[in-house]
Amino acid sequence: MGEPPERGIPVTPQLGMTLQIEMAGSLIDIAGTGETMGTKAYLLVETAVGKTRDVANTLRSLDGIASVDVVTGPYDIIAVISGADMAVVGNIVTEHIHTVPGVVRTVTCVAVGA
Repeated sequence: MGEPPERGIPVTPQLGMTLQIEMAGSLIDIAGTGETMGTKAYLLVETAVGKTRDVANTLRSLDGIASVDVVTGPYDIIAVISGADMAVVGNIVTEHIHTVPGVVRTVTCVAVGA
């Protein structure tokens, strides 16, 4: 069947071709499997004074965290979370990130596409 087209390039569906549609941050395979390909969210983290590096290092060690950056501005860290669906991303935030010592507040921004 060849290589898939680049993301954002319009194609005409052909028999046997796998198509993916991005909805609410999730890629859905519509080739008959209905399999969810993933949900991505940006997590804005405010940390306690002097705890930013410790929190960033802890976040880097967690499953489902694609990247962690220490930033300037109203938030101290921006992390990218990837999960199979919204429930998985929500679980990562509430059960694994909110419990990290030094995390004061978080804001979760779900990617919804271009």
